[in-house]
Amino acid sequence: MSVQILEGEGHACLFCNTTDWAFGPLFEDSEQARRFLRWLPEIPDPRRYTDKELAELFSEFRKKED
Repeated sequence: MSVQILEGEGHACLFCNTTDWAFGPLFEDSEQARRFLRWLPEIPDPRRYTDKELAELFSEFRKKED
């Protein structure tokens, strides 16, 4: 019952092993996904955010990475 990172063909995504569902943004690689998970403010479990909230958070995360 956790969030895992799936990686392949130059991209990565988040995966909930409870529901067998990929969700959230498409990452450049698994390392970027790990950094995003460590960066998440307040609620560290990305499954608790709406799709819209995750999109906004990912946009903010990418701005801070640049």
